[in-house]
Amino acid sequence: MTSSHRCAQRWGSSQTIQRFVCFEGRSGRVLHFRQGQFRFGVAFADNPRIYWLKFAGRIDGVFSKTKQSTESHQKATRANPTTENSYKNVAASLCGELGTYMRDPRIDNAKGVLILLVVLGHYLEAINGWGDRYLSLFLTAIYMFHMPAFIFLVGMTTKQEGHRTRVLKFGIILVMFQLAYVVPISIINGERVVGLFQPYWVLWFLLSLIFWTLLTPLIVTVRYAFVMSLAVAIIGGFYPGDGYQFSIMRTLTFLPFFVGGILYGQRAITVSQILSTRWYLAVAFLGVAAVTIKLWGLEKGWLYGSFTYARLGVDTLFGTLTRAALLIASFASLIAFLACIPTKRGFLSTIGQNSLAIFVIHGFFVLIFEEAITRYGPLSLHWRSALVVPLSLITTVVLANPIYSRTIQAFAGSIGKRLLWDRKL
Repeated sequence: MTSSHRCAQRWGSSQTIQRFVCFEGRSGRVLHFRQGQFRFGVAFADNPRIYWLKFAGRIDGVFSKTKQSTESHQKATRANPTTENSYKNVAASLCGELGTYMRDPRIDNAKGVLILLVVLGHYLEAINGWGDRYLSLFLTAIYMFHMPAFIFLVGMTTKQEGHRTRVLKFGIILVMFQLAYVVPISIINGERVVGLFQPYWVLWFLLSLIFWTLLTPLIVTVRYAFVMSLAVAIIGGFYPGDGYQFSIMRTLTFLPFFVGGILYGQRAITVSQILSTRWYLAVAFLGVAAVTIKLWGLEKGWLYGSFTYARLGVDTLFGTLTRAALLIASFASLIAFLACIPTKRGFLSTIGQNSLAIFVIHGFFVLIFEEAITRYGPLSLHWRSALVVPLSLITTVVLANPIYSRTIQAFAGSIGKRLLWDRKL
């Protein structure tokens, strides 16, 4: 049963709810009901206190359409719209019976935009976009915030339970696509393309996500977890080994965004909406930040998050200050980006819902394109640049078909159930 079915509601007066939205984050849940011109909204935190936000009109009663719908219907609360206590009683009834939430279209829309930028960035790298003055500036703007924002949203939607199930699922998908990428390329090239403990290219995200998921119980319980994650990201640059092994450097560098998403994700969404930043202001901010980074002369390795300070060839002071400055710039860019995201569900939402499948599969398209232009593409860089934009859109739209995501999820779930647990992934 989908979350939308579990969250489906019905008025006790047999009227039909025209709109139902339920957002949930660690800071609490927000329910928003609309029946014609009447609106009812409540929010509640992890503690038992119920906060009344706004009410207009009258509510006769509600019950949740779940497996216990009959029992819920019998317990439906009759509200007297004249007192605030009645509002709280209704809120308590709703909050106790829902137990889940519907997808926030803003998050799906944001993921849709970000995964499109991921695909576009990789296509631009395939045509050596970093070697062009203007394309490198555009890539700098993209890499400054697209993965931090994506990881922030992943942290925001991470559940507080079922960690081992998700870790198993991510692990299966990682192994499956590691073999799918590495084996054919190794056969074609006649040599091993990555080390034994190094995820191939885009698959670093899955391995880092496994580590972040394992840390989730600590993140939500340890005090000052966000401050500690910032310290880890800065100190992690002194890692003495190969930062690509086990995706250790990216795990440490991007950890604050995952932690921030878990702890402050819903609050950041709210703040970004309150600011009502116009899209052109956000673009201007990203442009200024990107120009500043380029004028500063920073290598692209800083934006990848996978290089240690030693590999970047910087001393202790410059490394720590630069990493701290980039973290601040990325968080500011993230907020500016969220302020521009549309709030209505649309095709971007579909792309965002299937972002994981797009992330792990699009690399095949990029590799084929890179090989094709290397062998048969006499086009200039500018023509190649014009080509990658529609190609990125086509790749993203094709892979946004839910069949890819469902196939991956079903395959990982089937293997997981046979390996360890007889439970649905």
